[in-house]
Amino acid sequence: MGRVPGTYRSRASQGLGQLQPVQVPGPTASLPGRHRAYRSSSGCGIIVGLEPAKAAPEGIWLPAGATDLWHLSISHQTRYPTWDEVADARYELVPDQVTMAMLLPPKADYLNVHPHCFHLWQIEDKRVE
Repeated sequence: MGRVPGTYRSRASQGLGQLQPVQVPGPTASLPGRHRAYRSSSGCGIIVGLEPAKAAPEGIWLPAGATDLWHLSISHQTRYPTWDEVADARYELVPDQVTMAMLLPPKADYLNVHPHCFHLWQIEDKRVE
C-alpha cells in the first residue's frame, strides 16, 4: 500500500528504546502458545506470543483456517504506555503483514490483571486480500 502524504507515523515521544529479553511471567508461561517477554529501556513490560486460535473464548471471531493468532500485551508500572511505545512494540515484535487491533469488549467481559496494560490482537484485514 502506498503512503498518503501527512498520514505516516511521527514520533511524539522517545518510544520503547532497547528491548531486553526476560523470563515469561508464571501466569503467562502456563498458557497455551509460544510466548516471549521483554523489558524496554523506557520501563515497559511486553509479552508477545502466538496463541492457539482454538483457545480463544467462545464467540470470538477467528480467521478461517487459523491455528495461531498473535497477541501482544504492553504495560508500564506507573502509567499507560505511550502510543509510540505501543507502535514500537508491535512493529518490532510482530510480523509486518499481520494487522493488530486494540479491542474493548463489553464491560462484563473486560479482564485486565495489570492496571496500566494494553492488549493488541491479530485481526483479519480485508484490504490485504
